[in-house]
Amino acid sequence: MISSGKTVNAENHGKLMTGFLVTPKRDCPHINNEHVNLPEDEEQIKSLVSGICSKPCKDCEDISENWFCLKCHSNCCSRYVNGHMAKHFEEENHSIVLSLADLSLYCYECDSYIETPNSSIRTLRKEVHKEKFGLYPGEEEEKEETVEEKKVEISSDNLQAIEILAEKIKNIDDESIIVLTGAGLSTASGIPDFRTPGTGLYDNLERYNLPHATAIFELSYFEENPKPFFELSRDFISKGYKPSKAHYFIKLLEEKGRLLRLYTQNIDGLEAKSGVSKDKLVNCHGMYDTAHCINEDCKEEYDLAFVKEAMGDDENEIKVPLCKKCGSYVKPDIVLFGESLPDRYAQCLTKDLLKSSKCKLLIIIGTSLKVYPVAAIPNFAPNGSTRCLINREKCGPFTTIDGNVREGVENSKHNAYTDLFIGEELSIDESVEKLVELLDWKEELEELYKKGPIDLVEQSKKHEK
Repeated sequence: MISSGKTVNAENHGKLMTGFLVTPKRDCPHINNEHVNLPEDEEQIKSLVSGICSKPCKDCEDISENWFCLKCHSNCCSRYVNGHMAKHFEEENHSIVLSLADLSLYCYECDSYIETPNSSIRTLRKEVHKEKFGLYPGEEEEKEETVEEKKVEISSDNLQAIEILAEKIKNIDDESIIVLTGAGLSTASGIPDFRTPGTGLYDNLERYNLPHATAIFELSYFEENPKPFFELSRDFISKGYKPSKAHYFIKLLEEKGRLLRLYTQNIDGLEAKSGVSKDKLVNCHGMYDTAHCINEDCKEEYDLAFVKEAMGDDENEIKVPLCKKCGSYVKPDIVLFGESLPDRYAQCLTKDLLKSSKCKLLIIIGTSLKVYPVAAIPNFAPNGSTRCLINREKCGPFTTIDGNVREGVENSKHNAYTDLFIGEELSIDESVEKLVELLDWKEELEELYKKGPIDLVEQSKKHEK
């Protein structure tokens, strides 16, 4: 477990520095009546889900990081709080649980995250998603109308947090702002997420004939059959997704001489497309801009232009890029399940936070702070600094904020930060637009946005020359 303080033990520090992604188990044998008790009727599941996300842990009343037991329907807190769901399993042997934070499934008997086609569980996840976010695929029009209605209304709590953040940024005159981003930053650009039932990437991979959905991002399967990965990659690269105003806001922080580093969990490359300099950017889970031969004795490096050209233009037949030197597969530098995070992540984290107190402001945008080791970054902000979460809902250390602002107490071990939360009725782009208005940066942001994205393929060609 990652420490919640400024220090971690040796074992956990090693996990932080060399963390890797884990493949969900597809053949869990415990999806049965002994461990799962869900109605088949959709209306009954809706009734079961009503109020589930605000229901506290049955043992400690915490509501920040809870799991739902699929057998007895209890809410219990995670190991990152008081570990009562693990205790519940030990006492009751109810092994299948659902995260109310990111809708992931976990089996205590298998000691693994799992995926399952079980129809009742899929309906449960769908209804929890609607309960949590108020929207589900097929309801997009309703979402647009709601956003339009709320766009002009900012709660006093949100406005107070935005005003404090603007003042903090104004008072910074050096490179001491760190930004951490997640998938929520890119949804305004049309990037699909992974797990949303119906529209999530994992639910739309049937055409690739995979043994299971996550296989497309597993190193072992890539080595066996890389074609599905490249078919998906070509679709992704050719879509031409463009950065949102929130992406360009981060670039504006750099242009203003205030950005120390941008850590992103996204692989879409939109931060790079917005123009954030390579030395400022840490792609925690990799990116498509570079690629390497998978042969350990070769490891020849290639650029995005080579990969795109090698895949070919035939819509009906994808070509797998092969190494010019040894003939092995060439894989873009995306972190697949089973691979370690890039060395640059650990190097920059050590320099920026673990061995430095330079960071004055940490801005976290569009992440649930659930995917470790990157989710631990807010815990390493220096005492006395300000942390701000711009997100749809509170998560991580921000779940305990009463309202939208929590003032830090100097030299306190447990409340050393000024914490701000901006979100709820505001989208990320709407929050950013209000922020730049208060900073008097609106025209500059619009200029960056109108200028448009950098062509990463063309840029890689110039770099090769």
